[in-house]
Amino acid sequence: MSAVAAAVGRDPKAMVKDAVRLKEAGLVSIEGHILSADLSALGVAADAIDATLPVTRLLAEDPDLERFFKHGRLVKLPENPDYRWRVAQLLARLLPPGRQLSESEVNDLLSQAHSDYAALRRLLVDLKLVTRAASSGYQRVA
Repeated sequence: MSAVAAAVGRDPKAMVKDAVRLKEAGLVSIEGHILSADLSALGVAADAIDATLPVTRLLAEDPDLERFFKHGRLVKLPENPDYRWRVAQLLARLLPPGRQLSESEVNDLLSQAHSDYAALRRLLVDLKLVTRAASSGYQRVA
């Protein structure tokens, strides 16, 4: 640990205090002068966060689509039309039914699944899962 303290320009005593705090948090183990990272606690925390995401809850109903998502985010839109349709149906469910939404509201909801919310919005409109009203509002098709 003294080598690490020297390498990062920290006081060795402060470094030991930091290491003890990391150990108490379950992020490292200390054996003698050897400090080892234990990132399993971060994995548990990431899984807990993933479980709260809207897309993750929807994927529980169609786990076959999980291959297109990572940590509740769409990583690849499927090329296969059947899978594309199923992913689009899942994404449409991020929008509340029976309510007209502004473009900004739709963007905010779709951005939970992917940063290119405009492409997702276009996909949902093209597949007639969402309609666009004359007043620039959007509504999920029942």
